[in-house]
Amino acid sequence: VSVHAEGKTIDDIGFYGYGGAKTPFNTPFEPSEGEIELGLEKSYSEIKNAKIKVQVTHAPPSRTKLDMIVSGAHVGSDAIRDFIERNQPNVAVSAHIHESRGVDEIGKTKIMNSGRFPEGYVGFIEINDSKITTKVSSLI
Repeated sequence: VSVHAEGKTIDDIGFYGYGGAKTPFNTPFEPSEGEIELGLEKSYSEIKNAKIKVQVTHAPPSRTKLDMIVSGAHVGSDAIRDFIERNQPNVAVSAHIHESRGVDEIGKTKIMNSGRFPEGYVGFIEINDSKITTKVSSLI
C-alpha cells in the first residue's frame, strides 16, 4: 500500500505520508520542502478522523536523534518537523539517515527510524488500546 501523498485507514489506524528526501547527490526524486508539506497536508486530510494516526516519510524530521549524520550535523526536513509539531500524529516513521536509527519524540508524537533491514535492524510499533510503544531491534 503506497502512502505517498495518500492516506489509508485500516481499522481505526490512519496511515499517511510522503516519500523522497534531499541528498547531496542530486538524485531523481528529491522533493522540495514545499512539496513535502503539500503531500503531507493532502494525505493527512484523508485520515484525519482515524483514532490513531501514523505518519510515514522517507526523510526524518529535523533536529532530532533521527536526522544526524556522522559529523553530528542535522539534515532532516523542517517541513516534516513542522507538520508533526502542528498535528501531533501518534507515531512518525522515517528512514533515510541509516546511521541514526532509534526512537525519539516531538511533543506527544513518538518518532522512529528503524535503520537498514539488510544490516539486521527492524522497528516495532505496538498499538494496544491507544497505548503506543516503539522500539528498534537488531535481528543479528
